[in-house]
Amino acid sequence: MSQILSSGSSFNVSLTFSPIDEGPFDQNSLITRRLLSDWSFSNAQCSVLRAWGTFGASSLQNDGSEPEQTQKSVVVGCQDGTLYVFHQTRRHNDPVNSQPREPSQHSTASSSLHVRRSQPRARVSSSSSLAPFKVTGRSRIVSGITTEQVEAPKNYVDFEDEPEKLKDMLKGKSPRDRTSPQDTSPNWMSPAASRTPSINELGTSPPKRSLSKGLLSPTIPSPRAASTPTSRRNSLVGPRSIHELELRYHIVPPLMRGELSGVGDVAVLEGRDIFAVLTDSGNIFIFHSEDGSCLATAGVGGEDVHSLSEQSLEISSTVWKWSELYFHQVDESLLLVAMANIDVEKTNYLSLNLDAEAQNRTQAVIFEVTLDSKTGSVDVDLKRLARRHFEGSSKTAGIYCSPEGHSLFYRATTHGDLFVQPIHIQPDSPVSSPASVVGPQLSHLLPNPFKTITKSSDNLSVAEEIKSPGGLELDTEVSLGSLQLDNGLASLLLRQFGTTTLGLAWNSAQLVIFEMRADSIDTLAQQALPPTAQVSWISDGVFCVLSQEQMICYKVPAKDQIPAQICIEKVKVGPAEVIACKSLSEILFTRTTTDGTRHLVCLGANAVDQPRERTLWRASPRTNSKPTVTTLLPLDFGFIIQGHSDGYLRQYPLPQMSGKLNTPQRVSDTALSGCITTLQTVQNSRTKETYIIGGADDGSIAIWTMNTLQLCTRWIIFITPVIAVIQFQTEKVGPLRGCVLCVAEDGTIAVIAIDGFQYLYLIPGGSAPLKRVSLGGDNNLMLIYANYTARVWDIKTREFLRSMSLEKAEEALAQWGWTTVSIQDCTTQPRILWAPIPSHFTSLDSASSLLLDLERFITESTEMAKVISTSKEQSRTIFLTLERLRWLLSTLVTPGLDEGIDQLCQLKMGIQRSPVMVGFHGSQATSLYQYDWPPDAWCISAGVTASRQLAVVAVLRALSLFADYTESATKLVSFYSGLSETVVGPTFHAPSLVYLARRWFVSSNEIRSAARVVFDNAVTLLSDVDVSTLTEEWQLHLPCLQTGAESDSQTAALALFICGYIAAERYSLLPSNLLVDIAKSLVSYLHNDQPMLRILAVDLCSRGFHVWQHYIDAVAILRQLFTLATSTKKDTISVQNVAAQARQAVLQVASSHTPLFITTLGLDIISPTSVEHQTSVMQIVAYLIRKRPQVLQPNIPKLMEVVVKSLDPNATTYREAVLDTATEIIGHIVKRYPTVDFHVPTQRLAVGTDEGAIIMYDVKTATRLYVLEGHKRRLSACSFSPDGRRLVTISLEEGTVLIWKVGSSFSSFFNPGAPPRQGHGGSEPFKTIKFNLGDAVNLSDAAASLDAIQFEWTDRNVKVKIRDGMLSFST
Repeated sequence: MSQILSSGSSFNVSLTFSPIDEGPFDQNSLITRRLLSDWSFSNAQCSVLRAWGTFGASSLQNDGSEPEQTQKSVVVGCQDGTLYVFHQTRRHNDPVNSQPREPSQHSTASSSLHVRRSQPRARVSSSSSLAPFKVTGRSRIVSGITTEQVEAPKNYVDFEDEPEKLKDMLKGKSPRDRTSPQDTSPNWMSPAASRTPSINELGTSPPKRSLSKGLLSPTIPSPRAASTPTSRRNSLVGPRSIHELELRYHIVPPLMRGELSGVGDVAVLEGRDIFAVLTDSGNIFIFHSEDGSCLATAGVGGEDVHSLSEQSLEISSTVWKWSELYFHQVDESLLLVAMANIDVEKTNYLSLNLDAEAQNRTQAVIFEVTLDSKTGSVDVDLKRLARRHFEGSSKTAGIYCSPEGHSLFYRATTHGDLFVQPIHIQPDSPVSSPASVVGPQLSHLLPNPFKTITKSSDNLSVAEEIKSPGGLELDTEVSLGSLQLDNGLASLLLRQFGTTTLGLAWNSAQLVIFEMRADSIDTLAQQALPPTAQVSWISDGVFCVLSQEQMICYKVPAKDQIPAQICIEKVKVGPAEVIACKSLSEILFTRTTTDGTRHLVCLGANAVDQPRERTLWRASPRTNSKPTVTTLLPLDFGFIIQGHSDGYLRQYPLPQMSGKLNTPQRVSDTALSGCITTLQTVQNSRTKETYIIGGADDGSIAIWTMNTLQLCTRWIIFITPVIAVIQFQTEKVGPLRGCVLCVAEDGTIAVIAIDGFQYLYLIPGGSAPLKRVSLGGDNNLMLIYANYTARVWDIKTREFLRSMSLEKAEEALAQWGWTTVSIQDCTTQPRILWAPIPSHFTSLDSASSLLLDLERFITESTEMAKVISTSKEQSRTIFLTLERLRWLLSTLVTPGLDEGIDQLCQLKMGIQRSPVMVGFHGSQATSLYQYDWPPDAWCISAGVTASRQLAVVAVLRALSLFADYTESATKLVSFYSGLSETVVGPTFHAPSLVYLARRWFVSSNEIRSAARVVFDNAVTLLSDVDVSTLTEEWQLHLPCLQTGAESDSQTAALALFICGYIAAERYSLLPSNLLVDIAKSLVSYLHNDQPMLRILAVDLCSRGFHVWQHYIDAVAILRQLFTLATSTKKDTISVQNVAAQARQAVLQVASSHTPLFITTLGLDIISPTSVEHQTSVMQIVAYLIRKRPQVLQPNIPKLMEVVVKSLDPNATTYREAVLDTATEIIGHIVKRYPTVDFHVPTQRLAVGTDEGAIIMYDVKTATRLYVLEGHKRRLSACSFSPDGRRLVTISLEEGTVLIWKVGSSFSSFFNPGAPPRQGHGGSEPFKTIKFNLGDAVNLSDAAASLDAIQFEWTDRNVKVKIRDGMLSFST
């Protein structure tokens, strides 16, 4: 976890470009921006449908409208691995919202920003409350910072607040408290309540998916934010959806190239706004339903989803197909169970000759899910508890809760034998382990199989299991008997109703209904089934039988009663694709009409006086047949090639891709026969020419010229599309020199010679997707597949050598020098700012989207903006940078919030409205959002708001470097970083402080600075209650309260960041114990070895030193800052420069706490802890003199005294160590401060004071000689004569020049320490000269006089220049 804090994670933004055939962008065409996702969903092959909320007709009001509190959501998984998420349509019916807002003076928001709280941080329990934290008022006193008593925020109600808040206050609740419904279901998600049927396969072929895929647990409404006062909204409100649901976003996970891994199952955790996704290939993703952000990932089959390191399975050569996923609560632990069956078709292709018993095996992997919910963030951690293989189907196994409240694992064999085992979660063993990563990071999967089963029965293949501490434990397996089915068991579902557990078991022709007891099963009835029917529970005591044409609902019969005699309802379903049966009145499914548009339909089986079928959502139809974008090839920021569905390549400049024009710059001369599926660049190694190579869905490969897009050659080689092109860049490529490998979807490889455009030969594919290609050995090519097997080919003789397991392949790769290329990341083009989103070409919105490396773009733009042009080429580059920044800003800002801001953008910044859609790209997935009007972008989630604000502010800060845009950019930064409900509306989501804090740790300096701007504005807008809630929530995670490695964890660092910066600004609201914990944590991080943690502590010292100095040793903090600021060791140098940050902190502390700073300097110079520390302090003094001379000016006399004392000849060791530095300091001071002068031959040092006195030092002996007192006002300058016998002092405030004799005389031997005689009695100066040069030289400000006075000596004659005036006299 600690490595995350120091590693970079680029800040990317996804941009979706509108289709080119939609014409210019204007207000009337805003709705076209969501057509791409509509069409993509219509093209997708749906595999799973999940729904939560209330969809029944009973939820509608009398007029057919929906009550406001009804929340409903649907997620549809597809065969291309992506997901489409629907939410209830956002409605803005308040007439207040339709009123235009007045343009603001400075276009800045000035209202309180409310943090959207998530659920309390605790282990999930079925009986736990989901209510948010409650904040109680209490008095707070911050000692040492203010003398006033700081009272806790009182309960209050604004005049616009709801009357219900008054009632809550009378009951002792805070007006911002919110509650959420309790979970009343016995299980979170059991197999019987978590499986979705598939109707699109209910034909003559055997069904591939079970109807059980559509069942959900009893509805648990998602918690919603507290209602907020309505606000005025811009009158330019875009078109709204007329349907109950709207397509909110499209999730594109990081799909593996060639691994057409569809969505196998989806499990919803209601009440937590979280759903889990299982792909066919065994990848698990946990998503937040609010915005589609990925919270966690894991590999189910033992393979890390982010790397290619694989481990062998028990049946290493088989291919598993993962198809079942559900949540289940066991004791205090939330489990996530994934199961898979062997893909018999692929194993037969491998000629493994598995017998029927071996083929009918299931693999189950069980994870423990830990939810950590804090204000503004939800962290999910997946810990693998166990993995098990057993006989039977995944559709006949699972976990259920007994009437006694015990969790049991059940499984049934193909013969109908049913077994159960009690499940227990063992606590983790007390062994030390590195801190786990919190947040959307990859979970470390630690295998923990079951212990060995000793009991077996006839015809049962016993599973081999091993128990390990700190995991999941199974008791002895118990046989409950056999289910009497004639042709074997295919599927099994259990459902608990009160104290009774009922089951449905069926095959292709027969259904058995039974009751499950503690030690036996009791058959209730049997029923014949149609050949393609599926069965599922839909409510308590009610199940349905779904055939191709209709769904028949039955009530559970009594014993020996025929189910057909108690039929409740017959519903004609019609053509459907995927279906979810929630209840009799909530049957949801998708349907594609004849015009190719997809509908999401709800069928109410028992609706009374309501439509039996209603459309929840309908895709927008295609109005034309013009070509669409199927792939993008970015070559430069403004040079992007588009592949289209008509087989042509087209090049558009960036403004045209934004939908403003329709004419391409270039078009390929010849079209391919199918849709362009992939495009990459390759280089001819001999001529260094660059070409574009790609393929189409007809299996063809084509090569075009880069500049003219002329088709050079093409072949039709494959039967599946090309998905990757590999060109080895190493010198030792042997026969593959000048060649590229074109990889098809099925793993087949075509070897093409670029020089001469020759097709050489074909390497056949395997039964599983190709994952890696390695070149090495003696002209050997190793191909590693997703089923953990590898094949080795001799590329010289073009012969197959051998096949091996992945383990043997890894050993071979480790021994010899191999060059390995991953299919996932095999691009042959140089690293640029753009990157395509890996997805299937039929997904039109993701195919039209690109990821922009915003962090790199801002860094490069900032560097270019600071360049002083010296040539036309540089001027052109600078102007191009400005245009790119303005274009990007046009895609990020959201018109319609404020009329004055819109005018500022158009008139001052010169940007227009853009139809480009901005998505959210996380570490694990990309979410493409759909909304009808730009301001809705701020109403998605707190994380999305923070991400977009960060992007806008970062671009504006770069634009502010251009003089013509500085003022306007500053106003826009103030506006967009201070957005609130007052500006956007009541559905606004305040930015996530946690997201901004995380981004600060892993970003460049430019992005970090922008993150701080947004963070600081968000903190300013927080209410007092929100401040208390947020800091109390994170206080427990502060580093000083952690032990071991946890103190350096990401969570601890985030806690210090959030609490520290809030305390620096609003410390009066926080209790003293919290401030003490923050200060202690800060000190610990100042001594930490990790650069980012040190930078955090240093920055907090700079921002809040006035707070921390009252709770810790302020001198110790300063000394550590001195050390860090002067650190020059090579091992401490990193990309994040700690020394530079520490020097800035020293400057800040020196400016705001000068007495403490000077005192510390004096102590450390005179009595240093070590020679190294004394040297560091002296270097700090020299740095301050150069960078901030006005800070030291009032304390120059004190500083010079300690510098002189450091040169004490009696302290030989220290004098030698600091001599050079002290000499440098004296030189800098004399050069910078006119009140100090040094005469080298006599080693005399004269230091003037604000009281008008002159202190004379002998640097050679490090002693103070005497004090000259003649001026009545502050001294302005002094200077020695060339022979050192005269000293001239000037006081501009007094208008007097004094000339002193300072040379050695005979009397000084008899009166050491006394000033030399001035030629007359008393202590009067040798000469006094009055002058008056007018107001031009009357410099009352000490800082202004630093450069105002100059001396020019000629022997003992001197000219004194004071600004434009001059004095000339003889000494």
